Amino acid sequence: MKKYKLIKTYPGSDELGTIITGSKETMYSKGLGYRNYDWAHVEIHPEFWEEVDYEIVDTTIKNNLKQKISSVKRLSDGEIFSVGDKFTGYSSEGNTIKRFELCENTLFIHTNNQGTITNTPGIGLFKSIKKVVEKDYEILSYWSPRFGDTKYLYYEGHEDWDNINKSKYHPIHSVKRLSDGEVFTLGDTIKVSQYGNPHIISKFSLTNDNSTIRNGIWIYYDGGCSHIRNAIKIKTKVEMNNAELEFIFFMKGTSGSFKTNLFKTIMSADNTNQKKLSLGFPDEVEVVRRYQQEDGYWQELQKKRDND
Repeated sequence: MKKYKLIKTYPGSDELGTIITGSKETMYSKGLGYRNYDWAHVEIHPEFWEEVDYEIVDTTIKNNLKQKISSVKRLSDGEIFSVGDKFTGYSSEGNTIKRFELCENTLFIHTNNQGTITNTPGIGLFKSIKKVVEKDYEILSYWSPRFGDTKYLYYEGHEDWDNINKSKYHPIHSVKRLSDGEVFTLGDTIKVSQYGNPHIISKFSLTNDNSTIRNGIWIYYDGGCSHIRNAIKIKTKVEMNNAELEFIFFMKGTSGSFKTNLFKTIMSADNTNQKKLSLGFPDEVEVVRRYQQEDGYWQELQKKRDND
């Protein structure tokens, strides 16, 4: 959907300043019950209709006198820019938004480097600047394609973690979104919009220093992909496997002697010996690894047990 503003009247037009919304697939209008405009009537007449590529989303009042713009949304991609944000795509390096100013139909963005960016059609750089987003993810685990499945996992603390973390050979198994602490794992069910369809995560990828798409973690699923910032995890009841149930019994001191000794051995083993033990007891080793290295895993197990 696009938004246009009437900047010059003509016979039969609405009043100056009228804002309409629509697209090539739909008619343009101020809203339900108002006059409709064909897309060609609007989009090919820039002398009358100017595309509005921003929306003020937040303001602050200083000294109870003057209201100032604190955040602006770029409508072309939904990116929100706020005072204090860093960005690239301008002449100098280290740009930070100092303040916004709205003068008639033009948005001015003043920077810390004494520069000014506008949304002026054809020459303004507002459409092309790129917000610098601080890292909003933490990779929690990788899996080894050498074993052909995701049974053998590598967590931080593994003797080869630093090399694995730098290598592109091992696929990502789970990742945490730092903004809210949500953990996404292969096989989880997500949606990418409030009313979207559910999708099962099949793959993660990490993108850095890319000028055409947003950097960070991308989540792949059947028929598409989404940046991690848009993913909404669907909470579903997850059945506990036998190893998880036995581990709970072990932690509460009610497991049998064999499982008690097995879990004690796994918990005291180093990474090399845990790897050897996983050949015979992959599920039990995975439970212990997650307990030792994944924050919140024990609480998650107890919730799963309570919900069964």
